[in-house]
Amino acid sequence: MIIVSLTTIPERLEKGLPRKCIESILKQTVQPDIIVVNIPSVSRKNKPYSQTLANELSSLNPNPSLLFGSIKTIIKVQYGIKDLGPITKLIPTLNLISSMRQNMEIHPLIILVDDDCIYDSQMIENLVKFKTDTDEMAIGQAGRKNIKNVLEFFSPESNITDDVVYVDILEAYAGVLYDYQLFKDQEQDFNEYVMSLPSYVLNADDIIIASWVKKNGKKLCKIGKRYPNVVLQDAKGTPELYKDNLFGGNNDKSYDFLEDYYERRKRELQFKKLLEKSHDDTFIKFAGQGR
Repeated sequence: MIIVSLTTIPERLEKGLPRKCIESILKQTVQPDIIVVNIPSVSRKNKPYSQTLANELSSLNPNPSLLFGSIKTIIKVQYGIKDLGPITKLIPTLNLISSMRQNMEIHPLIILVDDDCIYDSQMIENLVKFKTDTDEMAIGQAGRKNIKNVLEFFSPESNITDDVVYVDILEAYAGVLYDYQLFKDQEQDFNEYVMSLPSYVLNADDIIIASWVKKNGKKLCKIGKRYPNVVLQDAKGTPELYKDNLFGGNNDKSYDFLEDYYERRKRELQFKKLLEKSHDDTFIKFAGQGR
């Protein structure tokens, strides 16, 4: 099963960007089984989303002559969920998959996309083919690698000769595939992990997911030019978080925070246990004196 997942912001929903993105997904040579669109009712900035426009996405009926093969994709709009920032493209989808697994055993491939992008018709085919050939867990066509403390960018058109470059971050704008096995039976842990992060880190969803992949002992693969891909990104003047993340230094700040995240959490838990033990010992001594 292939599930494509995305979210949006009120301004982009109003301008029809998610619709264009979905239409490009429906033209893929390998079609997904489900397209999940996660749309809150109110944004983190208290801007309302149009429920009418959200509902219209679920009834998209593209021209069959523009599609490859038969139309089989189900478009599911999850309206009214909590806005968690850009990670909203993933967490409600994991919750949906978890509920689906109560009725049937499924092992989906999750492909994350950005709502301001129009994708080449072979995007999904490229990712799935590489997955089939290698059985890697995290695969994308753009990413960043930490080279001498600089997050060097590898675009889909990067002039690399290898079929794969192992990177530290995969970028969803070019399409990125995550095997559900990375999250299976860990959905609650992932939710708690995300909820524990500072607000500025929540703006860097690609880095959050990369940290989780590494925590699971898996690699992040940026595939080479043998798998060509063209993506057109145009936000039509709407807000773009990547500008703050990239040019405002939030990527570096978030990456540094998450690189030390699990070690820091381990130290915090150890300190908490020591503190609890200290309190328990103090109480035992106090109780003993009262005898």
